[in-house]
Amino acid sequence: MSAPSNPAQPPHEPAPAPVEPWTRRRLRRAPKPRTSLLTFGAILSVSSEIIGLIMQVLLIWVGWYLLWGTDEDFALVEMLTWCGIATLYLVPTILTLNILVRIDQPDPVVTRVLVGHPLTRALATVLTFGSSLVGLSVAIDLITSIGKDLHDPAGEFTAVWAMLLAWAMFNWGYARIYFSRYHRAKQPPIQFPGTDDPRLVDFVYLAFTNSTTFAVSDVKIVDSRMRWTIVWHTTIAFFFNALIIVLTMNVIANGRLFADLFD
Repeated sequence: MSAPSNPAQPPHEPAPAPVEPWTRRRLRRAPKPRTSLLTFGAILSVSSEIIGLIMQVLLIWVGWYLLWGTDEDFALVEMLTWCGIATLYLVPTILTLNILVRIDQPDPVVTRVLVGHPLTRALATVLTFGSSLVGLSVAIDLITSIGKDLHDPAGEFTAVWAMLLAWAMFNWGYARIYFSRYHRAKQPPIQFPGTDDPRLVDFVYLAFTNSTTFAVSDVKIVDSRMRWTIVWHTTIAFFFNALIIVLTMNVIANGRLFADLFD
């Protein structure tokens, strides 16, 4: 006679799937970021924002002088100054973002407060559209000069340089606008797949992708105001990109820059 089964015995559960050896090694080799690395990332993020604010003020001041403070048709020295400041601002910014993207941590609270401060938002807006005006002014001056058969290789080089910098500053400014509005909203107006806490670099991705492809790619926009902001960004970027193409083609076809470079 067989022994009665024990009703209190729990049902048999299947054994967990075995973990592959390479998976175990990978889990062991994935250390968490060290505290010193996280501290370095926070200091780098905050310091870059503070230095960036100073550079933005300088760019706005020099840009204002270029647009309304001089009677010269093409102020080469002032334009070179603006290009130099913009380059000194953008190159370290790119390097900083390259470092921060490798440190797997959210942006520090201080960085979010700085970017979201009303004064910082105003500077970002003025810089975004001010850079566009500088680029537009330079492009018009250069195209007009080439049309009058007035050739200046140094001026042509500076104009192309300024136009490319203005395009980068325009999109960088919109990235900061998106970042600020995201963190000031009650409900997140933007959703990044697989990213619950997006960082500034995610908004840089959104801004430059929207400017070059005229689409938000895999990002999901769930707020009407944010959609309207993106409409403005896409529309202005379309004409900005077209202006860069026209400027470059004029310099290549009718300018003296490339002829003197390769002569």
